[in-house]
Amino acid sequence: MSRSEFAPAPAQPSNTVDQDRQAGAWKLVLWTLAFQFAWSWRSIADIVGEGRLPGPDDFMRLIQVRGLIDGQGWFETIAPRMLPPASADIHWSRLVDAPLAGLIQLLTPLFGSSLAERMTAIVWPSALLVATVFVITAICERLAPRINRLLPVFFTVLCVSSLAQYVPGRIDHHNVQILGFVCMLWAVVSWHKPMANVAAGAVVALAISIGFDNLIFVVLLFAFVGLDWCLGDKTAGARMRRFALALGAGTLVLFVINIPPVHYFTQWCDAHSIVTATAQMVVAGGMIVLASASRLLSARSPGRQIAMRTVVGGIMAAGCIALLYALYPACAGGPYAALSGEAVERWLSQVSEAKALLQVLADYPEYWIKTVAYCAVIVAVGLAVLSRPIENRGLVALVFAAFVASVALSVVQYRTIRIGFFAAVPICVLATQMATRWLIERYGSRDLRVAAGQIAAIAILSTATWSFAGGALLGGEQTADNRRAGQATCFSESDFDRLDALETGHVLSDLNSAPAILVFTGHTVVVGPYHRNHPAIVDVLDFFLADEATARAIADKHAIDYVALCGSGDGGAEAGEPALADRIRAGDPPAWLERLSAPGDRLAVLRIIR
Repeated sequence: MSRSEFAPAPAQPSNTVDQDRQAGAWKLVLWTLAFQFAWSWRSIADIVGEGRLPGPDDFMRLIQVRGLIDGQGWFETIAPRMLPPASADIHWSRLVDAPLAGLIQLLTPLFGSSLAERMTAIVWPSALLVATVFVITAICERLAPRINRLLPVFFTVLCVSSLAQYVPGRIDHHNVQILGFVCMLWAVVSWHKPMANVAAGAVVALAISIGFDNLIFVVLLFAFVGLDWCLGDKTAGARMRRFALALGAGTLVLFVINIPPVHYFTQWCDAHSIVTATAQMVVAGGMIVLASASRLLSARSPGRQIAMRTVVGGIMAAGCIALLYALYPACAGGPYAALSGEAVERWLSQVSEAKALLQVLADYPEYWIKTVAYCAVIVAVGLAVLSRPIENRGLVALVFAAFVASVALSVVQYRTIRIGFFAAVPICVLATQMATRWLIERYGSRDLRVAAGQIAAIAILSTATWSFAGGALLGGEQTADNRRAGQATCFSESDFDRLDALETGHVLSDLNSAPAILVFTGHTVVVGPYHRNHPAIVDVLDFFLADEATARAIADKHAIDYVALCGSGDGGAEAGEPALADRIRAGDPPAWLERLSAPGDRLAVLRIIR
């Protein structure tokens, strides 16, 4: 590595450049897949042999995809075999179901339907990981044109906290949303390109139509576009206009694709609806007005121009917020405003995705090292990188700001850092390149100390190192409830053999097992962990937690035939052993429950005696 490491490469004939790009692209694909399969070969074997997926949402996604393949309507995002006869409202976007269904249909003639589903569960997240690596590499190359392209691969595939969303079997939408985040980050560092402005608007519309994982980052992107207009040059208005037009067009198209006509004016706060569409169109319209007024809000004095645009932009933003509040006051309480206080307290507040950082640290002390210490190191390294005379300092600062924002927001909701970890990758790449260059200048390119130093830098800046250290030093201190919840999961086909052999009936199970029961058996289930069905969720919690008389009343209310229990039975809702679940595991169920499973079975199966 020479002093010109960050300088543009010498001009080459176009044919040679195209060939080099193609070869480099294939290397990125091969490196990424090699790491993916090296990390995950055991889970791949479990998927192929047992149909085991990482979590309940992945099983629920598979059920939705099966419904689409079997002729369920595009707008029918319900689970007919959950909470019958009304059916459970899942409300997920078909935009993720469609490519999964296409892959399964493509692979079915080769493997049969069952194996095609399992192969799709391996191929889909791996393909998304490759795409994520490509985008992160493009970000790194924008910040420093001549990077070692293996470094973004290393830091991405070693980002174990976020990589959990890309493991084989992860067919839920979280990896799609993380890819959307890094695409937004690429657009920000490429903001001078018209295509980046258009792409950012389209990605925002797509992300919101799929889910709200990126909502806070979308708001930050809106702020960035506004700030660019306030501080920007004569072309800032054109950039804002392109972004707003793409956002508006994408919003209209995706609204029609996602929302059935009968629900065009239904005000959902927890999913894509007229509420989010109106918000996006109001923001897009406001930006178009501001962009069109750019000449009127120009001045010879930069300070005066910034002041005028800041005041007018602030008034426009405040007006948009006031208008939306006036139109949809019920949604001011957030996506889960419709949930009962009991459901929030007993269930939602305990769901890992919804927890704040301090709650996660209380449950899993190793995250003090895995997350807090690691983030502190990256913040220090980012400040050190920015203190050096580097190229594209402003763009590096934007990427660093995105990471810092995700860290700060994790205090409110931990999952923001799970997304934002990937913003640390370009910082780690630049720091490693700078350290390597310094070592070469000091010792020469062939000295073993250079290679050792580069390996040490990668190890120090990798989340894998900190995750291992956290688990080794503090992993044993996690609560007994969390250890039990981590060990007691029934996600393999063989776990449900005994239940599947029974005459088809209605099953009341622990929340997390319900989607897997739908996949591996022909039974119906009461409910899974999906918030729109919160009254039934409370019933399931009460069944396993309450006294025998209450449990029997709930069984009669839902006309259940079987009880299936894997884990604590409360979905992690409360500390301590649920009374009925404790009796079931101890082999002492009430007289009206007949145990059908063997004592050593992972899933306890019981029949209601009437």
